[in-house]
Amino acid sequence: MATSYDSINSITCSRLCNEKVWKIKARIIRLWKISSKFDKSKTAYLEMVLMDDKCDKIHYSVKNYLAKIFENDLIEGKVYVFSNFLIEESSEIYLPTTHVCRITFKKESRIVNTIDDRNIPDNHFNFLDHADILRQTNEKANLFDVIGLLTGKGELISWSKAGKSGHYIVNSETALDDLIDFVYPDMLSNLSVKNYFKDRAILVPTLDCVTDVNNKMTTGLPGQERVYLSSDSISQ
Repeated sequence: MATSYDSINSITCSRLCNEKVWKIKARIIRLWKISSKFDKSKTAYLEMVLMDDKCDKIHYSVKNYLAKIFENDLIEGKVYVFSNFLIEESSEIYLPTTHVCRITFKKESRIVNTIDDRNIPDNHFNFLDHADILRQTNEKANLFDVIGLLTGKGELISWSKAGKSGHYIVNSETALDDLIDFVYPDMLSNLSVKNYFKDRAILVPTLDCVTDVNNKMTTGLPGQERVYLSSDSISQ
């Protein structure tokens, strides 16, 4: 007799749901580790996105010492049977899936390796248009799938403040525009304002950078461009 499994779609956040012993068969389509804030070399959480044969997805977390036990046994892309877990509301600051619940590993939970099930796809994407992403106003950060052509990548910048550190990538396409907007806010509306330019400056390391900044700023100015020549000496 074939083993029956619960569907991810049937999981709801209720007291009765946590009284039931759930068993789902799913593929780990995303897996990432979160380091301990006290020791970056140690794993504090294992975070996963699970997907079943109906292409429904849910966020799964393994926390604390349990993460250390399972971090070398769980592999992204493989199929496992997950059972006897805790169901919680998806209330994190970011939401890896659109499911209203997330599941968390507890001491009584089980994760069993099983043979690959080709009824569960290797991946499934819910693509969102770029315009729809820009219209998002939720306080929570949803993780979406997008498809497009990568035309460039900015520099990876390290930062450290108040004992915390991290990295961010500067958008190479808009970095200069963002800098100009920051130093010269509402520039076109303030062209006639006394001391507007006098009180502001952008410092750059080379003359080539000076040219880039000047060209970028003058491009946005109204009127016809004029070039005035100068001389370093007076002819006799």
